[in-house]
Formats: sequence, structure tokens, C-alpha cells
Amino acid sequence: TMLEMAKVTANDFVIDLGSGDGRIVITAASKHGARGFGVDLDTVLLKMANQNAQKASVTDKVHFVEQNLFTTDLSKATVITSYLLPEMNLRLRSRIMALKPGTRLVAHDYNFGEWDPDEQRELIVPEKKVGNPGISYLFAYIVPARVPGRWQSLIS
Repeated sequence: TMLEMAKVTANDFVIDLGSGDGRIVITAASKHGARGFGVDLDTVLLKMANQNAQKASVTDKVHFVEQNLFTTDLSKATVITSYLLPEMNLRLRSRIMALKPGTRLVAHDYNFGEWDPDEQRELIVPEKKVGNPGISYLFAYIVPARVPGRWQSLIS
């Protein structure tokens, strides 16, 4: 559903922050033809993600790296996915807002604070045990154009 909300295609480069077992990036590659990578700090999950990519025959399109997501180069991304805690999303917000306008972002369970999502969905997920058990919340955003200058409303 996250990839559907981001409208992922073969032209996209997907970066998954906190990629875990790699399922988001692997699915983006295998079902949509996208390229990309996942970032995580858990070496066990990274090993699993790279093995899963090999099993799915998408190692030519994706890889997974042990890296601090706050220092990861996000500039190639056309789509960013994340399943991070609210305070991490807030710390990332300014970096994401500085990306190329039109970059899509989909966050699982936690939004980006005062940045209103362009789309929001609630999914029933009976097997989910963390966060709000049984329910997942998805928030989709599009990085807006940076239009500097002084703005004045014509509406009184």
C-alpha cells in the first residue's frame, strides 16, 4: 500500500529509511521495476534484507547498507519510505523538505508533525503487534516547490 500511495514506477529510485528485512525496496524492484536501497543499523536485518533481495533476483536493482539515516545521501531519491519514531521523523523533516520538489514520501504509523499529508490511510493489519496493534496508519507527502519571496493573500 505504501508503494501504491507513492505511485512507484520503473523510473523511481526508492530509499527506505529503517529498511528492516528489505521488503519495501525489494517489492518496489520486483513489482514495479524501481531501483533503490535500504538503510538500517541492525546487521542481522541487513543480512536478511540482502539475502531476500538475492532470493527475489533483484540484486541488480537494490542493495542494503548499514548507515546512519541522518547522514545518508537522499538526493537520488524520487520516493522515500520510512517506519520511524515521531521524533526521528521530525529530525528528518528539514532534510526531506530540501529534496527535489515532487519527491514522494510515505511514512508508516507516524506523521511528520505540522507537515500535513497529501494522503492518509488507515489499514487493518491483524498480525501487527507494535504501535497500535492491528492498525497501520500511512501518511503520503509530496515535497513542495521552494518558492521564496514575500506572499500576500488576496482573501480577506
